[in-house]
Amino acid sequence: MIRHRFRRDGAAMGALDSAGSGTGPLVEALSRHIENDPDFAEDLRDWIKEYGSGPGSGAGQSTQLRHSNQVIGTVHGSVIQGQNVRGRFSLRGLRGDR
Repeated sequence: MIRHRFRRDGAAMGALDSAGSGTGPLVEALSRHIENDPDFAEDLRDWIKEYGSGPGSGAGQSTQLRHSNQVIGTVHGSVIQGQNVRGRFSLRGLRGDR
């Protein structure tokens, strides 16, 4: 969601990409976007409510989402997983044949 929001803001995207080495620029970019767009602020609050209540979340703590996926049984071909797919896409040509 944040990456999509920052897509036209090169400085904000750079801050997001380098957040591992320091969060100051990311916090600044988020604050700027929140101040300029109340809808984005609301979307971000909703996202935090939905995903920020897991283990390790809380005041002053960072939230880490953990996902685990299992494919049980014999698979002949490819396994494709997707989330939040928007727009058109095609699976033609992905039979897994070699």
